[in-house]
Amino acid sequence: MLQMNGQPRMRKAPPAGPRRRGSRRPRADILRQLKEISLDLFARNGFDATTVNDLVAQVGISRRTFFRYFASKEDVVLSWIEDEAQAAWPLLLDRSPDEEPLMAMRRAFAKLARRHVHDLENTRRLMTLIFETACLRTRFDSEVARCQSKLDAALERPGPGDRYALFKVRVQNAAAVAAYIAAMQAWIAEGNEDSLDFLVSVAFDALAPAQILSQECSSMPAGQGAVAIACN
Repeated sequence: MLQMNGQPRMRKAPPAGPRRRGSRRPRADILRQLKEISLDLFARNGFDATTVNDLVAQVGISRRTFFRYFASKEDVVLSWIEDEAQAAWPLLLDRSPDEEPLMAMRRAFAKLARRHVHDLENTRRLMTLIFETACLRTRFDSEVARCQSKLDAALERPGPGDRYALFKVRVQNAAAVAAYIAAMQAWIAEGNEDSLDFLVSVAFDALAPAQILSQECSSMPAGQGAVAIACN
C-alpha cells in the first residue's frame, strides 16, 4: 500500500500471464497433462519423431521434472496400460466359485470394453500407437505377460480329482487375454465400424467350442472316446 497526499492507495496487481516453467502445480495435473499431451503429439508426429524436449515444452515443465514422473517416453504410453490393468483387476477377480474361468473372463472383458465408450478416440489412438510401434509393442507384450501370470495365480482353484485343473485355468486365461487383444486390433483397424464390446463378444464366441469341450472333458473319465483323448 502506498501513501499519496496522505491518502492510502492500493498497489495494482500485475497482470496475469502464462504459467512460468517451474512454478508449483499439483502433481496430478502435471501427470494428466503429460499423458494427454504426449498421446496427442505421438499420434500426430509419430512416436520416434517426438522427443522428451518436445513433450516438456508443450506441458511447460523441465526435463528434470519429466524424469521425476517417467523414466522414458515409452513409460508415458505404458502408464495408460497400467491404468487399464488397475481398472481390469477387480472385474477379473469378481468370479463366483462355481463359475468357469472363461465365462468369468468374458464377462469381465465385456465390462472393460464398455468403459471406453466415453473415451473412444483416445483409446483408439493409444492402441494404434502401441500396435504400430515396435518398442511399445514389445513393452506391451511384456506387461500383458506379467499381468497374465498374476491373474493365473489369483484364479487358480484346484478341482477335485483333476490334476490338470490349474493347467486348464492357465490355458483359458491365455485364450481370454488373446481374444480381448484380437478384438482390440480388429476394432482399431481402418474402416471397422463395429463397437469394441461387440467385437469382444465375437472373439469369445469363437472360443465357445473350446469351452464346451472343456466342460465335456471334466465330466468324462479319462480314456473314453475322442473327447477324452482330446482332454488328455
